[in-house]
Amino acid sequence: MKIIWSDLAKEYYLYIIEQLFEKWNISIVEKFEKDTLTLLQNIAIYNHIFHNLKSLGIINA
Repeated sequence: MKIIWSDLAKEYYLYIIEQLFEKWNISIVEKFEKDTLTLLQNIAIYNHIFHNLKSLGIINA
């Protein structure tokens, strides 16, 4: 499954990165990016787990 980010999602993601960097440090930013990548990889691989979210209208996959 391919995950497609909306423009708004990209903007929010960059905003979160900026806020983390401003308030903490680069190691926190790196951990957030690593955790986000891991989550997205798991969603792509195990997308059947997220099927209920689609049927509930929470996501449009």
